[in-house]
Amino acid sequence: MSRNNLYVHMICHVVTAFFVCLPGHAQMTIHVINVGQGNCVFVEGPEVHGKRKTLIFDGGKKERGGEITDYLTDIGYPAASTTFDYMIVSHKDADHFEGFFNVLEAGYDIDVFYHNGSDKKQRNYDENFIPEVRKIARKIYRMKPGYSLNLGDGCMVTCAVNDGRLIGGSSVEVKSENDKSIGLVFKYGEFEFFSAGDLGGGQFSKDLNCTNRKTSQRNVESDLAKAMIRQQLIDRENGLEILHVSHHGSESSTNYEFMNLLSPSVAILSVGQNQSRTYQHPRTDIVDKVLMATAPCVTVPPALVLQTEGGLDTSKTSESGFIVGDIVIQIEKNGKYTISSTGVFEGPQQDETDAAGLPLEMSVDE
Repeated sequence: MSRNNLYVHMICHVVTAFFVCLPGHAQMTIHVINVGQGNCVFVEGPEVHGKRKTLIFDGGKKERGGEITDYLTDIGYPAASTTFDYMIVSHKDADHFEGFFNVLEAGYDIDVFYHNGSDKKQRNYDENFIPEVRKIARKIYRMKPGYSLNLGDGCMVTCAVNDGRLIGGSSVEVKSENDKSIGLVFKYGEFEFFSAGDLGGGQFSKDLNCTNRKTSQRNVESDLAKAMIRQQLIDRENGLEILHVSHHGSESSTNYEFMNLLSPSVAILSVGQNQSRTYQHPRTDIVDKVLMATAPCVTVPPALVLQTEGGLDTSKTSESGFIVGDIVIQIEKNGKYTISSTGVFEGPQQDETDAAGLPLEMSVDE
């Protein structure tokens, strides 16, 4: 399906799901934009006094940046009249910021820009991207754990981790840029969505023996999940609604403790075929064993696994998730939310939207 038909396609899905998306409707909307092997999340806060605050988190790789601007234009946010209230880059890897070059070149404006403050030397980020941001953004800050952004009507976005420092004051010593990722909790009423770039879940014997995950990254996830529960960002008994799986379903992330503590109803994977053959994302050990709860150490119900695209066809790559293109989550303050998708892909892939049961109406803590 072309991007030209995207908006009509999305509206059809939403109407089918009994949501009336009209001005004045108090609802938060999360768009996981399909940028292939990369991340991009665009969030519209609830409408307050005729306006909706906006936040965009990560921008994918440069070759897919044009798809971000096309998508935003199709849903009513053209460059000429759009200022992002908040733009956030989780960390300095290319597949999390380079697409923003296209966004800035198109003419989008920025009010506040947040970054992770990493001292990693990344030439394209430090010498090219940040100078462009400085020309446009009114304010630039390093994001701190515990800091919250108000998107209106009680819709809050809270930084739970950055550079290994956790909400509540504890920390994990980290070295890799992936583990220095910013992690955000998007909360509206009792609904919770978590996204954290390429954050790691480490390697430890109990997890290795049970899930076969192997990684050189540090285990930030286990302590982070406990910190989010202590700080009441995540419900201790019921977990969260949607997990935006870190690192595109790599074995570096999503250890069994993290899965058990967060117990997501839905897991979303931002992944694509435009990746190095060394990655082989998303991994079978993550999707089939952890997210689908077939490993004996995973004691929570399986999540519904949705992917923006399919990964590479290799022996280590999972084919169990549903490939659905851009994913849209519309959240009501009363706890009901609907997940729909566009079925828009790059290259020949089968749209599995219907097989996934989308559009799907759910309630928090189901």
